[in-house]
Amino acid sequence: MARLSPETYAPILQFRFQIIFSNLENIKIYGKAASLPNVQNNPITVEYGNTYLKVKGKTRWDDVEFTCYAYEGITYEELWDYLNKLHQEISTGKDRYGETYKKDIQILLMSPTTDVVIGKWKLIGAFLSSLNFGELDWGSDEVVQPRITIAYDYAEYSSQFQQDAGTPAPDGPQGPIA
Repeated sequence: MARLSPETYAPILQFRFQIIFSNLENIKIYGKAASLPNVQNNPITVEYGNTYLKVKGKTRWDDVEFTCYAYEGITYEELWDYLNKLHQEISTGKDRYGETYKKDIQILLMSPTTDVVIGKWKLIGAFLSSLNFGELDWGSDEVVQPRITIAYDYAEYSSQFQQDAGTPAPDGPQGPIA
């Protein structure tokens, strides 16, 4: 068996990612951490005589969480706009329709040069499930870290290495994903 070569195979590192909120202008949330999509097929046990078999149940996509850093004049304003403009008009308590608040969110996996996208998770029909603006503590010198939980209908993954069936994947990055 051949050894993995760092010249041929580069591991996807946890700290190389970007988060993009579609259809939201000027959103520049500086992410610290993001969970990737998690899917469950919820097996169903079917009894038959003295035995049983298992079949796939409904596919469920678990919520994802983003943790970001709070910067003066940027983060709280953008999170507030995300909540107020898309989900609910806070001052009047009026909610929005799904066509307004359900947007796609992309989690881009970046190459070591951080200017080439090597993979993309697209969360379809995503919306804000919960928003925690962070904690304050006189005894700490940490940066405030708001946490966002995003619910979504399903996810799609695409890679610049995906080719037509039967075509081998390229040896390395070939450029950005459209």
